[in-house]
Amino acid sequence: MEDLNLALATLSGSAPIPIESVMLRGRRLVVPEPLNGCPPSPENEAALEASLEVLRERGMNIQRGGIALDPVPFEYAAWLYRFWLPSLLRQLGGGTPLRMLAELKNHAVRRPTISRKVLALIAMMSLTGPFLAAAGRGRPARLAQLKREMSQTLGEEGVVVWHWSASVAPTTSTSGLTGSSGYTTVFNALGAPAAVVPTGMSREALPLAVQVAAAPGKDETVLAVCRAIEDAFGGWRPPPV
Repeated sequence: MEDLNLALATLSGSAPIPIESVMLRGRRLVVPEPLNGCPPSPENEAALEASLEVLRERGMNIQRGGIALDPVPFEYAAWLYRFWLPSLLRQLGGGTPLRMLAELKNHAVRRPTISRKVLALIAMMSLTGPFLAAAGRGRPARLAQLKREMSQTLGEEGVVVWHWSASVAPTTSTSGLTGSSGYTTVFNALGAPAAVVPTGMSREALPLAVQVAAAPGKDETVLAVCRAIEDAFGGWRPPPV
């Protein structure tokens, strides 16, 4: 966490946050329910429970539920479709919108201009976005309301400890979209500081981790909780060769 703290300080042009001054004892720790349709793997669930035990021993008060995050991925996906996707397509197309059919033909003859993963992401957003927008999702005011609700639930000292994905980390050879990015995009959408901290390795020697988040502006709380988890599990370690 010291490296991350220093990197954030360098990017912001400010002094590093004094993580050691953040007291965890007595703080509220909220554990949201898993996202609907994205149940975590048993190994991810075990990693979360082990991390909660570490933080319980540090004196944090654990509360399960009490914060509704399920609507956020849908609102954010619709917002991206409405406001971000058109700009992305123009940039990828060099000033004119990228044509999906033409790009599919480029992939068929092995002359793509964008990667398969980016193409899959654009296709998914193009297919689901209209339905979400038609249902009234993706309104900036709704995202702002969800952000206020999370901040009110957590207060000045609260923190969220949650899954970072539904599955363990994919291998570098995995193609396409895997697992669930919804767990991390929740906090991107809400403008909340968040970090993923390793907790060990899976049976297949792939990284296990949990995600820590707090109310906007409470970066030091996230770093302090991550540091406690990192100290307990040893932080990042190279996988066995």
